[in-house]
Amino acid sequence: MLGAVALAGAGSIALAACAGSKAKPALPSPSSAPPATSPSPTPVALLPAAGKIVGAIPVDNQADPLVFAFGSLWVGHYQASVVERIGPARNKVVARIRTDESPIDFAVGFGSVWVANYSGNTVSRIDPDTNHAATIRVGLQPEGIVAADDAVWAINLVDGSLSRIDPRTNRVTRTSNLGGRPFYGSIGFGTLWIANQDGDRVQRVDQRTGRVISSIAVGAAPVHAAVGLGSVWVTCYDAGTLERMDPQTNRVVATIPVGQGIDGVLIHGGALWVESDRDHILRRVDPATNAVVASLDLGTEPRNMAFGAGSLWVADFGGDQVIRIALR
Repeated sequence: MLGAVALAGAGSIALAACAGSKAKPALPSPSSAPPATSPSPTPVALLPAAGKIVGAIPVDNQADPLVFAFGSLWVGHYQASVVERIGPARNKVVARIRTDESPIDFAVGFGSVWVANYSGNTVSRIDPDTNHAATIRVGLQPEGIVAADDAVWAINLVDGSLSRIDPRTNRVTRTSNLGGRPFYGSIGFGTLWIANQDGDRVQRVDQRTGRVISSIAVGAAPVHAAVGLGSVWVTCYDAGTLERMDPQTNRVVATIPVGQGIDGVLIHGGALWVESDRDHILRRVDPATNAVVASLDLGTEPRNMAFGAGSLWVADFGGDQVIRIALR
């Protein structure tokens, strides 16, 4: 997916978390319904601790997306026009790169950090050697961004489209129609996977043509789709579930209760990590049992996660900081 640089650190997949509304529109769902939800998760008080908070780094207003790449943690912001670069050895911001407004999602590929600027209707391409950003105009309010094998795709929320960017020229070469309200996406098993809140579905998209080839019903208000551990995983904000899809059958095979307001998801160390911006809990999910097995009360409003330099990093949207966690 990302060439030589792994998103959110080696063996990890991290996805940005949206600071905007997660409310689903009142539209009909596709005809095929997902399986019934599993029993409620174990109460947080009875779970082992998932880790320990070991640091907090002040950053700009409303920290949201994170990615760990090129030896640094990159931080975007919902209501600012800057990406901050944190040096993990110093636990401090070492560079501030100007972007268009609301850098809301990251992708890593083609030797660069790519940023979807939600309110700017643009994508920034950052050179990690110089911290210089080039600007590329895309569709209306890009919410997500995915680096594929030969292109970068911007997922445009308001006009329901995909913009294909050629990394050789930094130009949009194709615009594809998704319809609805597409949020975030990922890549794997030869295709893009995009969460779309119109009809509560995940769209499977040909990564070369941008054409939708399948639409899979999921829980209420899907936000993120992540690929790893042989499956596609979807966070459903209003349903409070993490849904597991089989890419061979395009069907939901497990529905895991993880708490209302579930947003970002990270795949690392053979487990899934999810967080809720309502109860402020970080949870670890075991893919062998499809159950929550550990948790940590963050005491703040989390938005997104990344793994790198031996730590889990969480964006504190309300506290304007990034929290560093030593996992157990």
